[in-house]
Amino acid sequence: MMTWWILAACLLLRSASAGPIPETPCLLSPVTESHPVQAFLESYSVLSGCASKGTISHPQEVHIVNLKCLEEDPCQSEKEVTLHLTPISAIPVHQKPLVFILNSPRPVTWELKAERLAAGVQRFFFVSQGSNVRDDAGSLLPPPEKEERSLPSGNEHLLQWALKNYEAVTSFTEAKMTKRIDIKVGEDTVFPATCKIEKNFISLNYLARYEQPQSAKGCSLRPEDDRIVHIIEMDSPSATSYSSFQVDIIIDIRPLHPDATISKNVVLILKCRNAVNWVIKTHNVEGALEVLTPNSVSFDKETESSMRTSKKVIPGIPSTQERLIKWASDENYTATSYTHAPVANKFHIKLDADIEMGDDDKATIPPELLDLIRMGNPGWELSMDREQEHEDEPKEPEEVQGNINIALSVKCDENKMVAAMEKDSLQFNCTVPQDTTSSFDLVFDQRDPAINNVTFNMELYKTDLFLTPSQNLFSVPENGQVYVEVSVTKAEKDLSFIIQTCSVSPSSNPDTPTDYTIIENICPKDDSVRFYNVKRLSYPKSQEQTEKKRFSFMFKSMFNTSLLFLHCELTLCTNKDGEMDHLPKCIPPDEACTSLDSSMIVVMMDNKKTFTKPLAVITMERTSDNPTDGIPPNLLQPVFFGLDTPTVVGIAFAAFIIGALLTGALWYIYSHTGDTAGRQQVPTSPPASENSSAAHSIGSTQSTPCSSNSTA
Repeated sequence: MMTWWILAACLLLRSASAGPIPETPCLLSPVTESHPVQAFLESYSVLSGCASKGTISHPQEVHIVNLKCLEEDPCQSEKEVTLHLTPISAIPVHQKPLVFILNSPRPVTWELKAERLAAGVQRFFFVSQGSNVRDDAGSLLPPPEKEERSLPSGNEHLLQWALKNYEAVTSFTEAKMTKRIDIKVGEDTVFPATCKIEKNFISLNYLARYEQPQSAKGCSLRPEDDRIVHIIEMDSPSATSYSSFQVDIIIDIRPLHPDATISKNVVLILKCRNAVNWVIKTHNVEGALEVLTPNSVSFDKETESSMRTSKKVIPGIPSTQERLIKWASDENYTATSYTHAPVANKFHIKLDADIEMGDDDKATIPPELLDLIRMGNPGWELSMDREQEHEDEPKEPEEVQGNINIALSVKCDENKMVAAMEKDSLQFNCTVPQDTTSSFDLVFDQRDPAINNVTFNMELYKTDLFLTPSQNLFSVPENGQVYVEVSVTKAEKDLSFIIQTCSVSPSSNPDTPTDYTIIENICPKDDSVRFYNVKRLSYPKSQEQTEKKRFSFMFKSMFNTSLLFLHCELTLCTNKDGEMDHLPKCIPPDEACTSLDSSMIVVMMDNKKTFTKPLAVITMERTSDNPTDGIPPNLLQPVFFGLDTPTVVGIAFAAFIIGALLTGALWYIYSHTGDTAGRQQVPTSPPASENSSAAHSIGSTQSTPCSSNSTA
């Protein structure tokens, strides 16, 4: 009851109007297990590991997973571990026999989930004593074989045990006890020859997945129709990132009872301040699913096959509990629940056949307080010291224009109430009186413009001078150089960016797997990659500046197509000693190749901006008479190879000058030698000292053989 008296005291304080109160108030309280929506933060990591191509010449791949219980994480509750198997990006369907060695500190059941693994291939699993392997979904055919063994717990001992039995190992993954391990099976020729265990082993092919519950506030309401309407609002998808790059947020919907299948009409109203993509996944749920959000939405295959799905992208959906619930009511959606999580990237929604509210959700407002709310006191004060409440006569707001619907977040302490609101909600609505003895504490919710107001760009060049970017389709021959310049324009000098990944693919979709990787997690994966130093210019602190990074690589023709695509992913970072809005620390490529940790990879995965440029492949030998076969006609443009436009113009001008000088020189020679020979007179008789032969020789050069030497 003390909570109600504090709330009543807060409500009695006068302030600017915050809009009408819903007929059924939603009182926020910390989310408990009885709340239908739970927030989680999903992360990935491993303790150590390795990968190799050593099993390429062997009849089977060998993968080892060694789970550990650490002192800070005793892992007493995990009884089931999901092992999710998919092929590496270079393999569409995996068809080689597999051997898995699965060791855990306590008996567990390994639940197998496999995708794109061919049927009719043998898969064998060694598990530690007391553990089991289960494939309820039948994703592996024939069913996997299993054998219990007393396996060594040490990494090196377990690796040697496998080498003794199979001579080579494809991968080794050591991780804290978890509920899910993701392994990409397959052998890559870029892997080292042997598997040598390294600490902080980083690879997106072998990851342990962890779900950590996140604090959230919410309330449950009694629906008036057969639709279930869940409203979810969140601030940021990660505790280590706060940017405008799009991130996937998973909404996992399933029945409250795992073995049940229910039919429901579900409405989701989803709001996040960051640019996110809501990914909806349902399990054993039938009926209709409607999503309303200002962000993007996608459904997984199971959801689209089992439910009637629809989505509406509505930019004007408001923020905060009261405004969202009121907006939903105005749109004819009666809220079943509201949930607000400051940080989360995954939500679990449990559906019951009959909605039952926990004891924490059945609280009601005392009648006297509800009557006070409905009486419509015209204003509540934003913040007034209680010491002055009886001394000063409350003052009316200077200006109130209709129903302004200001979204408030209220906090009460012993002396005052503090209301935080979005700054934009105060615009052409109300002004705060300047001549007042009341104290106002206004907390504005505003993003850091230094991070949001940035512009990325990527250009391709023909030479390392980086003078003129390619304006048309960039053409490149086999073993030709591609020069890439990426840049970011920003106002904060300590803000920088990282070239996270670059790859070449025959698909214009950057998410399509490819085996032609140039840069991966900042580290060059192609031996031909060369980075160029770019001189930094100093700017006034208030002036925008453009930072550039340049690199080149030698193109290798790995695809049987004339049109390819270069995809590069960029992410922001900071050069400050401390954190800047939880951005990762900027590190150079050589350092990333040796010391990049998994936490930074997760941050980069959550904050990426992708650029795509088309590449026209030039082949030296053609079987067709048309040299442009295979290239779309709308992309064909004349291109100068090897030289940029200023260089070509310079060469042409120099050639013109040289030609003009040569012409002038020839004319000078002709004018000073040709005319003199023409005006020279032929002598009538040779000098006395000359013999006749010499005179005849001279004369013969001036007349025909039948002419006379006489001039008479």
